[in-house]
Amino acid sequence: MAGNQPPLDIVELLPDLLREVSPRPSELTIFELSVPPEAQKRVVHRPELKAVIEAALRLRSEHGVPFWDAMMLNSLSQPEDIRSVLLDASGLHQPMSTAVVQHRLSIADLSPLALRSLLAKAQEGNISVVSSRLLMPDGTESHLPLLDFRLPVSASSSVIIEDIVRRLGFSGLVLESGNSYHFYGRSLLSASEMREFLGRAILYAPIVDYRWIAHQLVEGACALRISKGKAFAYSPRIVLEIR
Repeated sequence: MAGNQPPLDIVELLPDLLREVSPRPSELTIFELSVPPEAQKRVVHRPELKAVIEAALRLRSEHGVPFWDAMMLNSLSQPEDIRSVLLDASGLHQPMSTAVVQHRLSIADLSPLALRSLLAKAQEGNISVVSSRLLMPDGTESHLPLLDFRLPVSASSSVIIEDIVRRLGFSGLVLESGNSYHFYGRSLLSASEMREFLGRAILYAPIVDYRWIAHQLVEGACALRISKGKAFAYSPRIVLEIR
């Protein structure tokens, strides 16, 4: 990286990546989403629930157990009414159909400037995500391979992520997302190939975020944040290119 210039972010890189993997004219979708409350804030605050949440937070802090893993483990010893509330909260899925705005964009005309202009119009507090689903001229759909990781940001973490991506058989871009990493593959997948890709990737949980994968499988498409927001001051930035 020359001088003190910051690394390129996904907004700068995405247009060229999409044109590289999709030489035929095609469309992508950007979703603007309202950010739901943190997981623990979605649970009704009764004294019994507060104790379960605090115990889960301690497990996460002391042993690195993911929050909802800790919550589910603690739910096993709870009365039925408490367990029911926890199960409902854990199973919450925010479908893309509830997006504040959906933008269908031509990949051929996409540029970093146009993308930044679009993101700047989002309501304060919302985030913008890109969908893996690309609409082709013949009406078929293809998917860009996307992954979300749970590893903390460090030099050793990027080495581990590269190892996993290579074992999955992909090349592409690894970006630092603010508290972990995102991956964008340099290829296109069919819907069935995408499901296989996610199924193979989940075998590397908890390094790969398995709850993220669950939501993508429910949705039938993947999505990753490309804007700042949700406590992140910048868009995801490139740290590694895997060839």
